[in-house]
Amino acid sequence: MGTKQRSTLPLRVYGDFGPQYELLREEDEDTLIVNLAGFRKDQLKVEINRGGTLEMPGERPLAGTNSLNHIRAKFENGLLQIWLKILPK
Repeated sequence: MGTKQRSTLPLRVYGDFGPQYELLREEDEDTLIVNLAGFRKDQLKVEINRGGTLEMPGERPLAGTNSLNHIRAKFENGLLQIWLKILPK
C-alpha cells in the first residue's frame, strides 16, 4: 500500500460568523453599518443572493499561522477546539 503525499496547495477553510451591526432606518433609505474589524476591503464582497438576501462573503488568512502542520483540532461532545501555533516572523 502506498502513502499519499499531502498537497502543498493552501487549504481554504470557511465558517459563518455573525458580526455586530447597526441598521439605521430612514424614510427614503436604510443604512447598514457592519463591524468587520480585521478584514480589508479587498477580502470582502457584498451580494444579493437569488432569494433576495444580502450576503457579505469574505476571507482572510489566519494571522501568524502559515502552515497546516501548525494547526491541530479536536471535536468532542459537540465542542470544536482549534489550536493555531504562532510562528516567528
